[in-house]
Amino acid sequence: MAGTFAHLRFSACARAPAELVARLQGFAKGRLTERAVARLEWPPVHGLSADDWALAGCGPSDFGLTPADASDELLRRTRDERLSASASLTRWPLDAWHGLLVDFDIPPGADGYPAISGAFHWYLWIVDSACHHAALIEYPTSSIGHDLRWPEWLAAFVADAAMVFECECIEGSEGMFDPR
Repeated sequence: MAGTFAHLRFSACARAPAELVARLQGFAKGRLTERAVARLEWPPVHGLSADDWALAGCGPSDFGLTPADASDELLRRTRDERLSASASLTRWPLDAWHGLLVDFDIPPGADGYPAISGAFHWYLWIVDSACHHAALIEYPTSSIGHDLRWPEWLAAFVADAAMVFECECIEGSEGMFDPR
């Protein structure tokens, strides 16, 4: 079955991770249900782990890697369904090698659109003392993306996120996928 997705990248900001997580939780209230958090870690580079490179004072950017390169297929995850996003920051401090993923469920819309549940994944990294964050919205059917209400719904979702985080969506892409 084909699905619909939207990938969003927001401008970097000088806010502390705890403040961004608090804003995320405010944004989620009434519209998203937190499912799980995961610590993200870059895979070994030249045979050394992310922790080894961090101890050596090297960051991913020393190897030409940026948060935009951090794809789901590339990153290692340590997942915990019992840990909240705010509590995860104490357990898993963020740095250039270690990020945070917060998974949410998007329930069906109160006004009837979208009529099905979706997923929202929020990624946070610290690079050069600035927080970088991105999001991925996924729906399991492509019909959502073909619905005439989709562009308006997505634009409102992005505008609300930009307002809550006080930043702009600097990159966005959307499309259809077929997991087969």
